[in-house]
Amino acid sequence: MQTNSRAIIPSLILTMNGKNILECHGRVSRALAEDKAKKEYSAYKKKLKEYEHLESIKELDRDIKALAANSKRGKPIRKKDPK
Repeated sequence: MQTNSRAIIPSLILTMNGKNILECHGRVSRALAEDKAKKEYSAYKKKLKEYEHLESIKELDRDIKALAANSKRGKPIRKKDPK
């Protein structure tokens, strides 16, 4: 009974929700692994680029609001020194 339950548990884990998680005893070819890694990395880079774009828009919006607030108060706009 003990050996039978040991065989059932891994098969249940590997077929959760009716989907096969691993096929071919868990072996993956190098080409498939590299292809998957490239797809995941490109998706990551796309999301990172979108995030950076949104952050730059937020920063620009903050700068515009600060300039508007300073001009209403009559304070001169100071330019940053390039270093």
